[in-house]
Amino acid sequence: QFMVDYWAPQGTRIEDTASDLTLLEAKVRGLEGVTAITSFIGQGPPRFYLPVESEKPYSSYAQIIVNVADYREIDAMIAAIDEWWVDHLPQGEVVMRKYGLGPSESWQVQARISGQAIADADTLRRLGEEVARTLAESPEARTVRTNWRQRVKQVLVVYDENNGRWTTTTRSDIAQATGLAFDGVTVGQFREQDKLLPILMRYDEPYRAQAATTLPTAQVSPQFGMSTIPLAQVTESIDVAWEDPLIWRFNRRRAITVQAVPMGLATALRSPEMVQAVEAIELPPGYSLEWDGEYRNSKDSQASLIPGIIPAGLAVAVIIVALFNAIRPPLIIATIIPFAMIGITLGLLVTGQPFGFVALLGAMSLAGMMIKNAIVLLDEMNLQQATGKAPYDVVIDSAVSRLRPVMLAAGTTVLGVIPLLQDVFWVSMAVTIMFGLAFGTLLTMVLLPVLYCILYRIPSPGRKKA
Repeated sequence: QFMVDYWAPQGTRIEDTASDLTLLEAKVRGLEGVTAITSFIGQGPPRFYLPVESEKPYSSYAQIIVNVADYREIDAMIAAIDEWWVDHLPQGEVVMRKYGLGPSESWQVQARISGQAIADADTLRRLGEEVARTLAESPEARTVRTNWRQRVKQVLVVYDENNGRWTTTTRSDIAQATGLAFDGVTVGQFREQDKLLPILMRYDEPYRAQAATTLPTAQVSPQFGMSTIPLAQVTESIDVAWEDPLIWRFNRRRAITVQAVPMGLATALRSPEMVQAVEAIELPPGYSLEWDGEYRNSKDSQASLIPGIIPAGLAVAVIIVALFNAIRPPLIIATIIPFAMIGITLGLLVTGQPFGFVALLGAMSLAGMMIKNAIVLLDEMNLQQATGKAPYDVVIDSAVSRLRPVMLAAGTTVLGVIPLLQDVFWVSMAVTIMFGLAFGTLLTMVLLPVLYCILYRIPSPGRKKA
């Protein structure tokens, strides 16, 4: 499965959103490999999959959940929809999303600009649009927008207190009259099986279509009056103005978030060059910029591991020191482990897998495997040193004698994780362990003897003779 989100301009009636969605449904249903689709209009579905966050109610929002026969065809389907909607639904935005593996965001790249508690909305919009334009310049950007969406027209009716008192007309009476002219007024409820549907009273369609011009003549019924009064007699003015329908806050501060969906990985859009370009935008005093989305999720996930990593690392160090009764062996092991990142990086680049949270867990388990290989080799050196051999011969003979056991242990582990390459969730962990352990094992058999000779100051026989 994958999801197709449709966002009409903010303020669009839900009937118009549903009409637009019929075109998108026909396109998605016609793709080869699609077995079924399910549409939700006005709000996202219930949270049927933990990492998928259901969208809040908006009359301008709709979502299609697409069932496919083969998940490997999803990228091609997304590319086809992405090319189609620009010409057929230019008034809206179509965002395709695949299910996240682990913590995920609907908008992978987010940049939040915060102001004071009552920060100027125009300033926030200007800064947000400037950041959005900067992100949109990247070839990796698929869809860029702000979470404040578009402004909408609002009818502003200013109540005339003097005439209102003389005619016993209240603000609620005016609200009921304007509501009757546009959306209607709820006058009851109709029960249909287990659902309660509102009964609306409103003017017919021709009148509502011209309500903006005929509103001054709309009749107001005072609560204690015996006759109706034209709306213009109890109002000072009736104007139409643009307003912000959505004003978001973060930590009780007004904040506008620039949201972007990349063509591929989030790190490709949020590159160092793009981060530098966005952060170079000058902000007025009192305003701040921070990155959210997958970047913040990744930082939070990594930070959650620190309380467990530090005690585990200290425990491993204490055990190694107690095992060898020396400080230099744990220093040698600690020096070797970071070099495994060379193999991990090579594997992730070759397979195109991201270094996400699952891959990070694989790297942590890989460190334990490399520690085990190093302990096996160092223990053999101690055993051979007790026989009275020359220190240099001890290093060479130990490396030769432990080569086969270490390689066999690493080989069985590498072969054991091969089945995980078929699993879409564990593939990054499998790649991390396979390439990291293969390269790290070879590195251990070469680098560990070298570091051992350096720290224990063991010269080679040829250099000693010279």
